[in-house]
Amino acid sequence: MKSRTVIVLGLCAAACCFAAQTATRLVINGKEVKEAPKVINGATYIPVSALKAAGATVSTANNTMTINFPQNGGANQMVALEGGMNEWLFNGIWRFRVTGVKPLDGDRPGWVVSTELRNGTNAQNIALDGTGFQSVELVMADQNILKQPYNITDFNRPVGQAGSIITDLVYYDDEGGGRKPVKLIVRITPDQYTKDFLKSVKLGYTVPDPSFRINLKADAN
Repeated sequence: MKSRTVIVLGLCAAACCFAAQTATRLVINGKEVKEAPKVINGATYIPVSALKAAGATVSTANNTMTINFPQNGGANQMVALEGGMNEWLFNGIWRFRVTGVKPLDGDRPGWVVSTELRNGTNAQNIALDGTGFQSVELVMADQNILKQPYNITDFNRPVGQAGSIITDLVYYDDEGGGRKPVKLIVRITPDQYTKDFLKSVKLGYTVPDPSFRINLKADAN
């Protein structure tokens, strides 16, 4: 009997170890937080610290916990799809991701941001310009913005049905002093004419704001 007991305990210990190693990661706005979600009786619970990491204010009084998320504000804040490196985002028309960011080679300071843009519709040869595209901006650690890549025309090209374009966006940063990028923002703001056109060809965004925000911090070396 003793040997059987030891075997069972050993299996239990191994199972616990495996569960710990396969704990679910929690990523908020493209950033991984230390505290993992917990599953209790089939329900998933998110720690309060994770809500705070998402920008919420949490207070407790009179046996009531109150959680508030602030309204967006500031020059670089906007309601948009947001994710991290190598994470696909989809706004109903375009699928987009950033696959890498690195310093620009050569004597001139700057950054290269590797991107992939896919046509997520059945339409033939649509381009960002015809769907409300405004700009693709690189936000730096000091909150200054590099407004436009050198090779913007490479990014804003027609894309066939289920096709994609892979572009290394080049941003020069002559006055940067070695600062690093923290976000890439693809601003898409269709006007009424564009919305009407998209509707006429049976296309449309599935989110209120179809812009993309990509957190680059983990990959900006």
